[in-house]
Amino acid sequence: MPESDSPPASNAGISVGQGSSVSSGELVTLSMLTSAADVDRIRVDWERLTQKSSAAFQSFGWNRAWIRHLKSEYEALAVFVLYRNSRVVGILPCFRKGSRLRMMGDEICDFQDVIVESSSDAEVLLASVLLSAKSNGLHLDFRKLSERGILWPLLQTEVEKYGFSSFHKVYGRCPWFPLEDSAEEFLTRSKASVRKRIRRALRRLDDLAPDAENNFLDESGIDPKTIEDIAALHKANQHRKEGSSIFENQAYRNFLTEAAGSADVGMRVLEIRNREGDLVAFDLGFEGEDRFYAYLGAFDEPYSGGSPGMCLLHWQMDVFPLRGVQHYDFLCGEESYKFDYATETYDIVSARVYVSTFRNQLILLGMKWIRAAKMAVKRLLISMGVV
Repeated sequence: MPESDSPPASNAGISVGQGSSVSSGELVTLSMLTSAADVDRIRVDWERLTQKSSAAFQSFGWNRAWIRHLKSEYEALAVFVLYRNSRVVGILPCFRKGSRLRMMGDEICDFQDVIVESSSDAEVLLASVLLSAKSNGLHLDFRKLSERGILWPLLQTEVEKYGFSSFHKVYGRCPWFPLEDSAEEFLTRSKASVRKRIRRALRRLDDLAPDAENNFLDESGIDPKTIEDIAALHKANQHRKEGSSIFENQAYRNFLTEAAGSADVGMRVLEIRNREGDLVAFDLGFEGEDRFYAYLGAFDEPYSGGSPGMCLLHWQMDVFPLRGVQHYDFLCGEESYKFDYATETYDIVSARVYVSTFRNQLILLGMKWIRAAKMAVKRLLISMGVV
């Protein structure tokens, strides 16, 4: 598909700014794509901007699959595209829901970010989107922004310049650690308690699942049966946690199946199967240029005594260094075992951005009061030993 050579028109009832001249005679234009066909037109540009260094959640394949299978989440697409002299230099993939602009896939992604050619393009793109939101009476409801990304730091410094106020809260932490040359090297350097627990788990799994097989699957090996197998395991064992399995949703299973086939998503499934071929445990994640993101996983309850999830992680610590992966990212979650391994964390933040009117200032103030009250109650419960 050829690279787009002109901005498509906006047609979703939201006005966007026209072209404006900048220094050195360049023409900068903001357009908003409102159909899947328009998004398909910029596929080459999108893939050029992400490359391998971006996470799966920003990839074209992930977002295009979301549009196809999970469109019930939005009222209208609002994919903002920044052009410089007709060249795509920035993308902010959003959808509109009522008076809110939200980012595509925010319910199923662990973090979100803008997709740009440079940090200066990100600044221009955000300014253009803010002005468009102001002229259309919209506010930004951006969930799960990464502290390590480009968009969240910009929101903190830029919104007031354009007459906006914001409220933000930490959604969660993402623990991660640098990979050693091998799992054994990691164990040598880890705490004695962690080392002992892992070695014991490896021995127990051998007893519970003799002749178990480890499989590494990339986009060429992840087929619909793979997704159905991991969905069945996840659903059958979700009773250990609150809530139902996300795999109960057929649309989500269809979404993952399509996303798995896109090389730019970098989906990987690492699994353990017993000698009968039944799935014992899996980790589904995404391999980037130098980072693996562990997205979701599960193990079969009858094998819990062998800690198959821990054994699977131990095996991955042998696999990924050989593939040039330098960091293992658990993504968002507070599970205690992650912090046995993690040496670093970064925050995931959600932000509400409103035009600075008196009414909106009251709304934001109310959000801040509610947040402060919740934190005060939590501190009290901790001090009482309840939490």
